[in-house]
Parts: sequence; C-alpha cells; structure tokens
Amino acid sequence: MSLLDKLAFNKLWQSSALFLLVVIIGCTTESRPVEPVEGIDYAFSAIANEQLERFELTINSKSHKLMCVPFENWPVNTGDLHYAAEVVFMNVQDSRYPIRDRNLGYCPSGCGSNEIPPGGTLRSVIPYSNFVGYEKVSNAKSRTLTFPVRISFC
Repeated sequence: MSLLDKLAFNKLWQSSALFLLVVIIGCTTESRPVEPVEGIDYAFSAIANEQLERFELTINSKSHKLMCVPFENWPVNTGDLHYAAEVVFMNVQDSRYPIRDRNLGYCPSGCGSNEIPPGGTLRSVIPYSNFVGYEKVSNAKSRTLTFPVRISFC
C-alpha cells in the first residue's frame, strides 16, 4: 500500500468515525417522556367533600410548560363528563358506581382543551348525585374517586 493510499484510508476512517459519532449523538432522545408525569409535572387530587356531597378535583401544574386537558376529559360546570361511565367511578367500600354517561356534543375537529399555565391550577367538581346508584350509598361516610387524568403538553 502506497503512502497516498494509507493517507486516503486514514482520512476515510476519520470521516466515517466522525459521521458515526454525529449520528449517535443526533439519535439520542430526551430522557423525559413526551407526556406529563404525575408527581413530577403535575399533582392531581380528588377530595371527597361529604358536607357538599361532591368530589373536588384539582390539577396543580409543577411544570414550566403549558399543559392541556381536553374538554371531553374534564367535568363541565355541572360535573358531567362526556361518555365516561367505563372509566370514572365513585368507590364506596367494595362497590363501584359509574358516573352517568352524558352526551355533551360532538366536535369534528376536537372540542378544545382546558389550558393549565406553568404553575397554574385547574379545578372542577363532580356531585355524588352524578353517579348511577348514588341513592344506595347516600349515607356512606367514606368515598373515593377513580378518575383517569388525560393530560398532555400543549
């Protein structure tokens, strides 16, 4: 192998190694998930208020990014949710009571979102009376809410 061949081979090797390094660095992803993480980016609470007979829901942002909760996944001012009986429940002892399904309309392009600014808070309530079979446990002293939070960065 001539000296020129050796120099060309070394130059090709260096270029290939540099290219590979750039590709590897460019392909690394951020270690944080794309979706907000409860306990890191936000805190969710659903407190049973026995005096007012309702659950009080709160999402507190801990993030520096704007977060969004779709309108159809958060209670409206009456505490109703759009077709949520399969995922939202009032729990009393060993029994689950689904929220009443409500048709809150259809939006072909999506209905929009509740925006939570960095450090902000989103609140709502769900009256106990919005749950199927509520009358059976109206005197219960302890209740919890099963409520999946659907939240994303805007």
